[in-house]
Amino acid sequence: MRFIAGTAVLALIITGCGSTPPAANETPATTSAASSSPPSAQRYQTVAALKDAAVAAGLPCSTWTQDNVVQTAAESGNCTEDTVLSTYATDGDLQSAIDTLRDLNELMTEQKLTPDPILIGPNWIINGPTADNVAVQLGGTVER
Repeated sequence: MRFIAGTAVLALIITGCGSTPPAANETPATTSAASSSPPSAQRYQTVAALKDAAVAAGLPCSTWTQDNVVQTAAESGNCTEDTVLSTYATDGDLQSAIDTLRDLNELMTEQKLTPDPILIGPNWIINGPTADNVAVQLGGTVER
């Protein structure tokens, strides 16, 4: 029940009609880190590169689908029914997504539901029940 209610609200809040197609000259990952993230947190140019790093770190990803439905994301996809990965082109887009997820978590908490942890990197987010399990390997900040 928690998943269904959370998913319905999440779908209403963060999905949009359009998506941003990936650029033809994208590279998998760079090593620069944002000042608010641990030095080990990398930027990922594609959501597929983020997914590969997350899977290597132990994130379950049985049914990968890149659907690009997260509204402010450059790219997004689902690793499982309840784990969403997304990358962002600008700090403003990332902050907008963080604000939306915080609002969603607050709403879920008010409804006495337990929100999933959110792992936030310099230009990416992993949102799902096991997101915090890969924080040590990927870096970033966990919010609950």
